[in-house]
Amino acid sequence: MYCLPTKFKNNMQRILLFAVVFMFILGCEEKEQSSNSVDGEYIQFLNALEHLKVDQVLVIDDENSSIYNPHKLVVDNSGNVIVVDHSNWSLHLLNMFGEVQDVSGGLGEGPGEFGQINHLEVGSDGNLYVLDLRLQRVSIFSIDSTSLNYQYSRILQNYSSYRIHSIHLTDNEGLVGVFRERLSSDTQCQPFYVYTLQSDLTMDERLFEMPCNETFLVGGQVQNNELGYLTYWTFDNKNLYYSRSDEFSFQTVNLAEDREQIYKVNDVPVFKNEGIVQDAILERMELVAQVYPTFEEEVKAIEDLTLFVSFIVDQNFVYYSVFSPLPKPGKVLQIEKESGEIKAIDVPSDFVLNGVHEEILFGIDHDKDGSKIVFVNFER
Repeated sequence: MYCLPTKFKNNMQRILLFAVVFMFILGCEEKEQSSNSVDGEYIQFLNALEHLKVDQVLVIDDENSSIYNPHKLVVDNSGNVIVVDHSNWSLHLLNMFGEVQDVSGGLGEGPGEFGQINHLEVGSDGNLYVLDLRLQRVSIFSIDSTSLNYQYSRILQNYSSYRIHSIHLTDNEGLVGVFRERLSSDTQCQPFYVYTLQSDLTMDERLFEMPCNETFLVGGQVQNNELGYLTYWTFDNKNLYYSRSDEFSFQTVNLAEDREQIYKVNDVPVFKNEGIVQDAILERMELVAQVYPTFEEEVKAIEDLTLFVSFIVDQNFVYYSVFSPLPKPGKVLQIEKESGEIKAIDVPSDFVLNGVHEEILFGIDHDKDGSKIVFVNFER
């Protein structure tokens, strides 16, 4: 089990502000980067990797899609892309060329509408499962190349001291949910648990335990440290994959056979919080530092930074969206499962990977002009 180091408990009480206003600060004009320090070992490592050729970067903004605030997206096995618009909780179906084929959902309490969208997933049956914790239900949509069709909803049960974070449909276990006990100041580090679910979404058998997120206490409330070490997970039809954001490694778990396998990438330098990286963080957070005089000291107290902010698995590769506050091309790492060979793909600076299909990366770029959907075509 991973728990929050004491140094973070003592020194990082306001680092939540970084996570809360990070996307807002991205909307401000970037200052010229400090040139009084060379890139650290980790950034040099990234730049020295073999880079796959990028053929095209397709940017889809609200002018050509009417998606005003893209929030999440998923991709199915046919390359259909479903995007959540945070402005009105609508679902937009796009093809691989970025063309909108259908719009469904929207804010409301009726069938196929949402109070909010906390998670969405394409199940092993090809349907879309949308978790709405405000309305306490899961809505299921069928997907084809031209339409999203609402099928039915299932009401979540009372999970008592547990909170559901995601729901998945697998071949071996049927419906499963990922849960964590509700956090309190006395129980800050709670693992994530995978449970099978009965047809009425009642918790059934506990299958697996994953490490907890790094958390800290702010104003009596326990918060995830969004720039700290977090646990990410995904499912394919049969297996659970999970990874920790402090290293490029992942575990695959066959839940039916209770069999685990660890894939670890060796010789990756630690991402040190120093030099131009630290300068960039402090420059982006200048407004916060003006309000909280100790903020700069607290940022400087962080020794090691998180390595990635999203994690996607396909048949042969694992893909990581690299974390970096620097205003230079962002990077997605492609890691071959069996050999551990790493290659890099240049993407927009604030691109977060949400899906992969064939030779296209699908994600959202949170730049200073607002969030945009981005498709990156690359050559393997």
